[in-house]
Amino acid sequence: MEKKQVRFIIRQLIEFKKLLTEISIIVNNANEQRIKTEISSILRRFRSGIFSCEERIEYQSARNFNILEKTFIEISRELSYAETKEISGLLNQARIYNAKLERLGARGGKIEIALKQIQKNPKDKEKSQGVQVLIEEAIHNDLAFEAVINQLMSASRKIKKMKSKITGYQQLESLAIMIQDYEGIIVLYDQDKLRKEMENTDLFLERCNSPNPEMREIAKREGAEFRQKARRIPDSSGFGSNSVDYLENRMVDHVIVGYCEMPTRHRKEVFLGAYEILRIAAKPGMGLFFLELVLSWAALRRAPVIIDRKETSPAARKLWEYIDTEKPYILKYPAALLKYPEAIGYTKKEVLELFGPAVFGLSVFDENGFPAGLPKQKVEELKQKIGISEMVEGVSYLKKEATRSTNRVIGGIASLDKAYYYQGEIKTLGLFIKRGIVDKRDLLPLKMKNAGYVFFQESKARSGL
Repeated sequence: MEKKQVRFIIRQLIEFKKLLTEISIIVNNANEQRIKTEISSILRRFRSGIFSCEERIEYQSARNFNILEKTFIEISRELSYAETKEISGLLNQARIYNAKLERLGARGGKIEIALKQIQKNPKDKEKSQGVQVLIEEAIHNDLAFEAVINQLMSASRKIKKMKSKITGYQQLESLAIMIQDYEGIIVLYDQDKLRKEMENTDLFLERCNSPNPEMREIAKREGAEFRQKARRIPDSSGFGSNSVDYLENRMVDHVIVGYCEMPTRHRKEVFLGAYEILRIAAKPGMGLFFLELVLSWAALRRAPVIIDRKETSPAARKLWEYIDTEKPYILKYPAALLKYPEAIGYTKKEVLELFGPAVFGLSVFDENGFPAGLPKQKVEELKQKIGISEMVEGVSYLKKEATRSTNRVIGGIASLDKAYYYQGEIKTLGLFIKRGIVDKRDLLPLKMKNAGYVFFQESKARSGL
């Protein structure tokens, strides 16, 4: 079942109960003109989507239903007859309740139609009672849906294969991304855990200011534990540092999943206009997925990505070698210029004019950011064009680290002198960014940046990505 099919199973219990209360008050206490005005207001909410605003937080049961459907479809052939019968039976029950909720709560559904009838005849008690009955029916279906989902979750977790799949999907279902384009910062985080830590922070502040000495003592101990970690971030001058605050500290431990900084995009002639990763880290097991999200973000700007030209952690080196040798769906430049110049904003004619025919077949970049192996005259032309001094050289990992036995084409050190392009997670990236929009308020973007920076530094100490 697609998400649009469960768009009304979103905070609907609260919304339906609120609507029931409003209708009861309106029809019993208001004059005819007031009833029309209030009903018009409610109908506008229906048309804009009581249950489908852009900044909604999806109802947990709806999320779980999507996860269970995906999981069941994916591994149904591996389940026993009894397991299949139980899970499919519960899923069918959930579908029935969902269909009823659609008929009742959707725009153009029974409740909206009934409200329009009240608007036309404000004093018709029978119609007023009818809409209240419909709302009560919606509340009943909502509660029944949630009960079935709880049964489904319980039954599914008893099946080992489903349990592991559900855990993986649940993790993805709560992920969001916050991006600061001007600094090239991408933060992948757990939205559900962020909510929890914001609540924990509010409770901590309440205890700090409580008139109860016992509560203040608890807050004092919590504050001591927080200060003991002594986590710091660079200040705005770049020369000093500041301590992270209580929420940022909690975010480092529980919220941040991945952090990346790509403040530099090279000019088109250098590394083919790639973004250069300055810092990147992810939780164990999430490295490849997070990197694919980062690559997809760059792909939206028709750019590949290169690793930091100054230093690279052992873990990042291992991941780069892995995508170079084991992931053919990720394009590797400059070699991919032969078939896919358009992906990164070039035409074949532009490639030939800029680098000459010798570029086709070259696999890595040199210390200047040009495809390594171009004729010397072409290299000098490019240097002159972009103003690189012959005495000032960048970094080539192969030039710096290679030995006679080093493979200079694929894997190992060679993988660090390539640019990578991938757009396969653009859809997922868009979903995560959309989720993150709701958190782009107050100081949260700054807190994400601060917590992400500390997360990177501590990941780096544990060997990076």
